[in-house]
Amino acid sequence: MELPTRYLSAREAADRLGISVATLYAYVSRGLLRSEAVDDGSRARRYYAEDVDALRSRKEMRRDPESGAQNALSYGMPVLGLDGYPIHRRGVADGLPGLAFLGLRYQYRMGSALLGGVGEDADHVAGRIIAHVVAGGG
Repeated sequence: MELPTRYLSAREAADRLGISVATLYAYVSRGLLRSEAVDDGSRARRYYAEDVDALRSRKEMRRDPESGAQNALSYGMPVLGLDGYPIHRRGVADGLPGLAFLGLRYQYRMGSALLGGVGEDADHVAGRIIAHVVAGGG
């Protein structure tokens, strides 16, 4: 089994994104991609393949949001509902017990989003996370 390439050259990254090398440099300066110096004494840099692939996926989703959303759902359970709020039970994501939220409006009661009311929710969520870790869930 061959391991995936971790780094790409500037030309490879630009080709994968369908952009010029100059645009690639602009993406790096804007913080959209990470790069690091190549250890050969030259001024060349290498680019993280995972960053390039993630940026390419975001570009594709903007071009065709419907197919992008369909592909996103194929990666696992959705975390957000159609209203944009997390799908959860008392702060623990449905189907994803290792993911939790705090401070949501009406998470468990009216005061859940308030500083004075989040404590009980935090105790509950912390207990669920501990139980998940102890059970070997990571």
